[in-house]
Amino acid sequence: MKDLAFLTSPDMSKAEVVTNHVVIAEYAGLNKISVRKLIDNNKQDLEELGILSFEMTKPIKGSTGGRPTKIYQLNRNQAMLLITWLDNTEPVRAFKLALVKR
Repeated sequence: MKDLAFLTSPDMSKAEVVTNHVVIAEYAGLNKISVRKLIDNNKQDLEELGILSFEMTKPIKGSTGGRPTKIYQLNRNQAMLLITWLDNTEPVRAFKLALVKR
């Protein structure tokens, strides 16, 4: 699995710890589109906890077709709020437990 969190800059004095909705979806065993729609539907709440930034990624070079994808970048508080909204399926519960144990 991917790292759960990333630094926004190599300069530690300017760096912020973030994650993205794709990583959360992977860890929780969910579809990334469903998690993105959950963010879209609750954007105002997440924006109260900071700027809700995103990046557009292009399809892999050499692949046939595909569209750019929006990937939301979430700060710690935004990620925690998003995770509380996820249904308590078995994989989501295991993910939440692993986060608490960290």
